[in-house]
Amino acid sequence: MEHILVGVISAVITAFVTIHQFGEKHKAKYITKERKQWRADIREKLEEVSYTKDAKILQKFLAFLYVRLNPNDPEDKEIVKLVETMIGD
Repeated sequence: MEHILVGVISAVITAFVTIHQFGEKHKAKYITKERKQWRADIREKLEEVSYTKDAKILQKFLAFLYVRLNPNDPEDKEIVKLVETMIGD
């Protein structure tokens, strides 16, 4: 009886670990896919505005960045400041 109990406990632990590992792999795959799309979106918009001085277009780009960048990240803050400076010129 003891061997059966050990076998059941081992099976439950194995199942739990397998499910957890699958979940982590799926999560990482999803995050990677979303980051790839995020980078593509940023590149596309940047191509659209890279040679413009039109304040309306730059303002729309700034709004685009506000919702996609981290407001607490120093590098992202710098990007926003640069675009704001471009609008102000």
